[in-house]
Amino acid sequence: MKRIILLQLFILIALQAISQEGLKPSQVKANLLLIGASVNYEKSISRRTSLNFEASLNYGFFYAYSSFAGESFGYTLAPTLSAEGRHYYNLDKRVSKGKSITNNSGNFLSVELGYSFTPIAYDNMYNNPAVAITPSWGMQRGIGKRFSFELLLGYSFRYDSRAEEGSATPAIGLKFGYILY
Repeated sequence: MKRIILLQLFILIALQAISQEGLKPSQVKANLLLIGASVNYEKSISRRTSLNFEASLNYGFFYAYSSFAGESFGYTLAPTLSAEGRHYYNLDKRVSKGKSITNNSGNFLSVELGYSFTPIAYDNMYNNPAVAITPSWGMQRGIGKRFSFELLLGYSFRYDSRAEEGSATPAIGLKFGYILY
């Protein structure tokens, strides 16, 4: 009987420890984006919520061909700063299934506020500085101890103050990161 009580006590303590697992206190990553590169700092503010600050260099391009105008190509390279709130909603489920939550591996809902600066290089394409707010769904997975993969799907609402116009477009983010610490 004594062994059963001790075993039950051990199981309860272990389950309590597992349920208290949460996000890493903070991490810094260098990322390769689908088109561009970035550095980000993610700081947990609760067991399931974090703030993610990112500085990136984004590249945009176009290619067009028509029989009337011929062939044209353009590009732009612009720095961007953003702050994003993330809520990881499936950490407990991942732990209960024996999956890792190392390096904040999990699915999340987020809202990002970003500012794109004047392009530092461009040809036949120019984007004015703009503010964007992007609600999205995302997933982040640790690959080994130092690498990560991130996918974001959302909708971006952008306002260009110089042109005094707004736009809305689907947003897709794909990042491969190296965790610096």
